[in-house]
Amino acid sequence: MKRYPADNVQMWKEVALLCKAYGLDGIQQEVIICDAPDITTLREMLEGFKQAGNGFKLGFMLNPFSGSAAHFAKFCDNMQDELASHPNVYRLDGHPVMTLYLANSVNTRPPAEWLEWFRPVEKKHGQMIFLADVAFAAPGTVEKLLPYVDGITMYGNWTVEMQRNLFSHVVPAIKKYPHKIFEASVHGIYLAHFGGNGVRPRLLDKLLASWDMTVAAQPDSIVLTNFFDIYENSRILPSYELEDVMLKIARDRMALFTSQPAPRDAWPDFRIVNFTSVMVGKDAAFDVIGFPVHLVNKDFELTLELLAPNGNTVYTFPKFQMNLNEFAIKRLNLSTLPFLDQLALIPRITYKQLDGPSKGSLTGMPTNLVCSMVPHRLFWSRSCKNILGMKSVGKWSLNSTEIGGVSSYPENGTGVIISETTQDSPWVFSAFNTAAEHVRIMRNGLELTSFYRRDLNFSMPISLPNPGAGIDSYHLELENRNGARFATLPVYVDGGKRSGTVPVPVITSDNKIKTVEIGAARIPYFYYPCNKFTGNILHDISGYDHHGNINARFDGGKLDTTGYHYEHTGIAGAGNSTGDPAFELDEDGSGFYRFKGAGFAALMGGTAFPYASTWELEMRVSEYHEQAILSTIQRQLNIAMSEDGHILVSRGNPGTEVQLNSSAASTKEVLLKSLAPLPLNSWNKITVVYDLKKLYFYLNGELQASASIAPTRVHEDLNSVYIGGKATFAVGCEAPYYRGDLRNLRLYGRNLSPDEWL
Repeated sequence: MKRYPADNVQMWKEVALLCKAYGLDGIQQEVIICDAPDITTLREMLEGFKQAGNGFKLGFMLNPFSGSAAHFAKFCDNMQDELASHPNVYRLDGHPVMTLYLANSVNTRPPAEWLEWFRPVEKKHGQMIFLADVAFAAPGTVEKLLPYVDGITMYGNWTVEMQRNLFSHVVPAIKKYPHKIFEASVHGIYLAHFGGNGVRPRLLDKLLASWDMTVAAQPDSIVLTNFFDIYENSRILPSYELEDVMLKIARDRMALFTSQPAPRDAWPDFRIVNFTSVMVGKDAAFDVIGFPVHLVNKDFELTLELLAPNGNTVYTFPKFQMNLNEFAIKRLNLSTLPFLDQLALIPRITYKQLDGPSKGSLTGMPTNLVCSMVPHRLFWSRSCKNILGMKSVGKWSLNSTEIGGVSSYPENGTGVIISETTQDSPWVFSAFNTAAEHVRIMRNGLELTSFYRRDLNFSMPISLPNPGAGIDSYHLELENRNGARFATLPVYVDGGKRSGTVPVPVITSDNKIKTVEIGAARIPYFYYPCNKFTGNILHDISGYDHHGNINARFDGGKLDTTGYHYEHTGIAGAGNSTGDPAFELDEDGSGFYRFKGAGFAALMGGTAFPYASTWELEMRVSEYHEQAILSTIQRQLNIAMSEDGHILVSRGNPGTEVQLNSSAASTKEVLLKSLAPLPLNSWNKITVVYDLKKLYFYLNGELQASASIAPTRVHEDLNSVYIGGKATFAVGCEAPYYRGDLRNLRLYGRNLSPDEWL
């Protein structure tokens, strides 16, 4: 990606220059805190936009959760100079524009009450333009809002179906008020907040459908929701390089909206868009797209190959043609079942101008073939325009293991990299894709270290993080100041703790169940012994670094700790200790956590395995009462205790009826119950196993109950796990809380046999 200046003002200047080039007029910032540091950030943004000199604007969205008369007044007082005269504040007819976030919640704050808190502020600071958010408005809401506001806007956080239903009543309603402002939203995020919310995130399908509906509505203006937001897992800007595919699509679609000629490139811009990871058994999706060009001959023939990590071609799709007179897209799908021995599939396209001289090739980034759980919902978008020209294909080795190979983790933890790749024209600074100056060493898609160097011809030792019981992927990258890059194929490092293959039932794209053999080290798991004091961190010793938060009190989108192993942004939200749960020692010196009835621990991001899995924990109680022990939002698995001391285990879909201990397969929810109340004042082992056909519940090694239940795709999303409380949508926990002790919690992404249990 482009390396932005460290100075905040200069960074925002660069942002304004980049966005304006794609037709964006400004950025709207959510206002939550009306004092420093948020006000400082807003001022830095405005100064950066001003220095850009291109008229880029900053708008304000007032958050309702902290919104009040005092909140709004404080914000305007702190920003009074900017609201009065700053040239880069978003204005209509000279008046600052204020978006009322979630303003459609008319039952919470009737629109008439808004006059009580924004009209007095207007009297002090001057007239403002108020737009009410109607993103989730029920039929009739727009009519209730418009007498009190200047128009409507939207906070687009939808599925395609939700947007279609919303527009079916919002668009006719606003068209009855032609003197009011109609700002419509494109759902610019391909993954809705909090882990999915039912959105199936094949990037281009959803994005293009949202654009089509929005342009067809003929609004006065268009807003792209959450375009730069990663806090709530709404990961945007999936491109591998500077020139983001979503920005370029926005430029193309905005031209359609404004009835302007489509922007055209001087030379073809073909791109490969592919998932960063796909679960084995499912189809791998590869989209090839092309943008309009100025060439007289706009017809091209393309071939997409899939490479193994060692560079060998393992599959070739039939050739296809594209006409680049307009935006073109080719959607390709391939079952992963024939490629289970591969750790990844790497796309490569070759293209040739029909009856012309133009030809070229482009190697994309790997789609990792993962087991048990997709670590994150992200995409690569690789462009043929932004690749550094190299003399070789990327020859390099790690501890003498070359591309595609698997190296054992060294005992001393040190690796030696030998790279023998140089550029075609390393000293030509005038061209976009020459003159590299930076090397990045990447581990599992994230930068491990980087340093200044103009080619990939070097040798160096490096300390390697221990992959634990898993497998790490490494590749090298070379980039220049423009963001153009070259990436090598990967080398893998195996922790060596799990050898051989194991049988795993998987669900295929046509919803069939198939048992396959997969390398044992490819199955993710998380293990929390709870035997040592680790502060507010629930310590995962599996090697996947999927640590949890103790005494957590989450606010907002704490899924900024996302996925597992391949992408972590660190422990987020672990605040000061409340003492519940508390770490204690047993008489024999072994550790455990004591839950006192008011606290919980949280395992955020990708934790609750959606399909074949094993759940283990040890618990001890001194009395019976109704309480949650372990819970998940999407009901991947819930463990609770009844008032009379029976353990209850359930799995199913949210809001569905319960089926108790039945042999008939259910697509709804099943509930398993222990044969007797839990023994008091002693440690008891709970084990739950799911094999895609039946759910099994064991207590102290003895089968208590089982029931047939079919797998469901909804379990892939919203997969946080809470220990000690009842999970609530979208991230949170509530009573009845657990009162008792807990230790040896392990979640495994496979249906383990009894001899494999803890």
